[in-house]
Amino acid sequence: MLVKTQCLPIEEALHLQCGAVLSPLTLAYETYGMLNENLSNAILICHALSGSAHVAGRYSLNDSKPGWWDAAVGPGIRYRSVNESC
Repeated sequence: MLVKTQCLPIEEALHLQCGAVLSPLTLAYETYGMLNENLSNAILICHALSGSAHVAGRYSLNDSKPGWWDAAVGPGIRYRSVNESC
C-alpha cells in the first residue's frame, strides 16, 4: 500500500513539566483506509522511539523500506479492542 506522510502545524506552545517550551510544532501522521460513519474504526499509534511517523506501507513503488509496523497495519488486519477478551 502506498502512503503519504501528512503534517499538521500547531502554533500553540507546548509547555513541558521541566519548564521547556516547544513552539512551533509540526505533528506528522499517516492515515490508512476510510473512517466509518460513526468514526469508531480509528486507531492512534504512537511510537516515540522510532522518531518517525511512518507506520506502514511504502512511499513509492520503488521504496525498499516499509513502515515499522508494516506487518501489523493494513487491509484485512483486525485489532481487538481493549474491551474484548483474548
